[in-house]
Amino acid sequence: MQHSVLQLTDCPDVAMQQDQQRFPQELCEQIMDYLQDDQDALLACALVSRPWVPRARSYAFRTVTLRNVKRFKAFQRLLRQDSTIAPHVRCLSVCRFQPEDHSTRLEREWPTLLMTLNRVEEVTVGMWSVEDLPEQVAQNLHLYLGAIKSIRFFLPGCSLQASDFLCLVGACPRLSVLHLHAVQLVIPKTTGLSSDAATSGFMLPPGLSGIIPANANSLEAVHARWCDEDTVQLLLSTPLGRNLRRLEIPFTGLSDMSRRLVHSADRSLEDLCLVISSKLNFFMPVLGSLESHDFPQLPNLDYLHLRSDLTSDLLSDLDDIASALLVTSHAVKPMKRIAISLQEFSGRPLTALWTEEQLPRFWKDIVEALERFIDASQVITIQFNILFLDTQGAHARDTTDQIVRFLERLRKKHYRLGVVYGNKWVDSYGSPVDFGGGLSIERQEFWFDYPD
Repeated sequence: MQHSVLQLTDCPDVAMQQDQQRFPQELCEQIMDYLQDDQDALLACALVSRPWVPRARSYAFRTVTLRNVKRFKAFQRLLRQDSTIAPHVRCLSVCRFQPEDHSTRLEREWPTLLMTLNRVEEVTVGMWSVEDLPEQVAQNLHLYLGAIKSIRFFLPGCSLQASDFLCLVGACPRLSVLHLHAVQLVIPKTTGLSSDAATSGFMLPPGLSGIIPANANSLEAVHARWCDEDTVQLLLSTPLGRNLRRLEIPFTGLSDMSRRLVHSADRSLEDLCLVISSKLNFFMPVLGSLESHDFPQLPNLDYLHLRSDLTSDLLSDLDDIASALLVTSHAVKPMKRIAISLQEFSGRPLTALWTEEQLPRFWKDIVEALERFIDASQVITIQFNILFLDTQGAHARDTTDQIVRFLERLRKKHYRLGVVYGNKWVDSYGSPVDFGGGLSIERQEFWFDYPD
């Protein structure tokens, strides 16, 4: 059985010109939710329909980024002038990427801003040090960060003191999600991490062991993309690293300590995203890829997402995706959902990149692995996400037909196949999409139920 779903973001001009009483508020909210990541479309809606201005405004101020003192002061003035803005802010980004000789007002005062922005649940930080804070703020940091549920460390080309890292995450009693993007921690060599033979794990040195409370709750999700071994090792040495339910890690260029994240969460893990990228080889200190014997049994895993990082070499990524499927198929069964996310090059359909020599090898591995995932006891959903600017072109139908043809061997199996196209990718950080990210804005979907 086949059916297709076409979703468009175009708003009819006639409906847009109707007043608020004739235009259903529920429909207005649905459209705004759908356009939440498209700022241009939100502003356009606000221009042609005045009643939509407050709704669009809530999305415009959802994420506030402060990179310097000038922006910090301007935002403080805005909050004083209009008290209705603060409730809209959900995410605060304080990113200073270059080291300074001395701390600025931004580094000293950003936690106090959270007393006004009391609905903020996610914070993104760049270079940061607890020493920059006034003593009273540093001692009561947990009062300012009490509502924070998600922290994202973004430190390309920089490093962070391990004590500062632990102080920040330890001051968030409700923390459940941690993002580690290009993170390198500095751990004093004189008190480095040591092995614990009793637990086959690692122990924190005395100077760091008391920062995270022993009764701290485990994190729900960790996005460990481009982080060094010490960062992962430090995380696993604290209560935060116990019983992870959701995990995003690189597959290509995977370090030994990243492997430990998978092993440490084996029986609690429900969602796993493996990021495929040839570019990761330039960032990971220890290279290598997972082999079947490295991958633990994951009995409770429901969702596996294999995604290209959408910026690297596609053909190389396809090879790694096939390898990742083969590796994980040995350890994960049964499964409810599998997603494979790719990007097509502009102006060229995905299948145009594959030569006749490459097609059989790639799809043979894909089919072989997917056969292992399919279980007669339940219906598994296999979804291909394809990012492409032209989501409504004829090539979408042609590429879908090609994928169906390549998976002909699975036709008699009991599963559901989806091929989804979209022109914008949204990470799952605070977005209502699948773990590891998904397509938004314009989408075109093709679904097939087998056996047909």
